[in-house]
Amino acid sequence: MPASEGTLKYQETLWLLGSLCSLYRIPFDPKLVEQDFPPPHSLATFHEAARALGFKTGHSKHPADWQKLPLPAIAFLRAVPETTSGETIATIPVLILKTDGHKLLYFRAGSQAPETITVDATKGVSNQRGQRHFVFELSQ
Repeated sequence: MPASEGTLKYQETLWLLGSLCSLYRIPFDPKLVEQDFPPPHSLATFHEAARALGFKTGHSKHPADWQKLPLPAIAFLRAVPETTSGETIATIPVLILKTDGHKLLYFRAGSQAPETITVDATKGVSNQRGQRHFVFELSQ
């Protein structure tokens, strides 16, 4: 089940919200977020918490032109299954910060190391790590 239909891990939710607040220099207290939005966290809960912090949120299909996507944006990496056994496929939230139209610069939830991926690799073609991208947008 994709993250967009299920739950987000507690630490991923706090990392995403904290990172967004840090980018915009908005004070962030994870204890207050937990108090107002206790686990479990879903994508809907994430939207509510982000809006409570002053962000505008919404969903977006895969963009035809990445340069028109409001950044920062949250996306989900999803491994391509090796079999069609119907197993649940883990998703990893990422924070996309920049694009030049050909590459995306992003951080995986919980990571301090930036990564890049080509726009072509997000079109349903797996990258070398066997990952695809599914996007919803988040902007202030």
